[in-house]
Amino acid sequence: MTFKEDREYSVILEGLRFDEAKKRWIASYPFCESPIVLDDNYGQVEMFTRKLESKLRRTDRVEEFNEQFYETLRRGVFRELTDKEMVDWYSPVNYISMVEAFKNLPHATTPLRICMNSSLK
Repeated sequence: MTFKEDREYSVILEGLRFDEAKKRWIASYPFCESPIVLDDNYGQVEMFTRKLESKLRRTDRVEEFNEQFYETLRRGVFRELTDKEMVDWYSPVNYISMVEAFKNLPHATTPLRICMNSSLK
């Protein structure tokens, strides 16, 4: 590894901890620069979401996507924030869009998988 890669790896490891009570890993997002400098990207993510919804309707995959979405909620991969959490939050906000990924392998248990696009500015 290069020095930079080694430092990035260390930052990732420092941001990981295992919650014994909930039996899950907690990860803090490693930032290369302060999130305070991020622009409000709500409009950008809304545009991506509308395009995804349109594409899912055109390809008749809305139901399949929704099934996967609700499965991730059931498993606790992500959850809706409470009103209190939203009111109490005073740090920067950056939105992340969802994208679909297809697995065409013969033994794929979930041909459509939901991923997050965290590369948006």
